[in-house]
Amino acid sequence: MALELARYNIRVNALAPGYIETDLNREFFATEAGQTLVKRIPQRRIGRPEYLDGPLMLLASDASEFMTGSVLVVDGGHLVSSLVNRPTGHTKATSKLMQTPRNRSC
Repeated sequence: MALELARYNIRVNALAPGYIETDLNREFFATEAGQTLVKRIPQRRIGRPEYLDGPLMLLASDASEFMTGSVLVVDGGHLVSSLVNRPTGHTKATSKLMQTPRNRSC
């Protein structure tokens, strides 16, 4: 859609929020299961609705006039946490690099 509408100066972007606390989910996040989920978020907390204000203002303003086809992720790092090899805390790329034998000849 972003490609189709760009020629008409119509921007198509998205906001991808992570877990945002609301009246509907507040009780869940207070449970043991909810706290387990929160521990998987790198910032170790869930978001509040006002955390979306800045990104929404960016997308609604002319500050994003040269953005189209973009997705702003506002999730406390939850999306990128899947890149981490949990036991060591290293990224998958770093773990693979660490397993590669090093050339010791000089």
